[in-house]
Amino acid sequence: MKTQLSNIDVFAVAKELNDKLCDGFIDNIYEVKDLLIIKIRTREVNRNLVIERDSRVNLTNYNYPVPKYPSQYCSSLRKFLKNRRILEQSPLIL
Repeated sequence: MKTQLSNIDVFAVAKELNDKLCDGFIDNIYEVKDLLIIKIRTREVNRNLVIERDSRVNLTNYNYPVPKYPSQYCSSLRKFLKNRRILEQSPLIL
């Protein structure tokens, strides 16, 4: 089983997410344990983008239980990203 995403994996995930989330809006951002959950509203359906550092990125319709108060990191992300439109996703490979 893989423990990290390679550059090829990141490229493939970015292309697939671009097809599904392009022109969507970021509704909110949550941090649950080791997961970063980004609620995204598209024309077709509302989705949750789940990001676990270094190991997975996936879309789901499952509603995770969210904390009552956001962390400082989550609050900073919300400040800059909430209600923003997703124009394009591309992998950032250094």
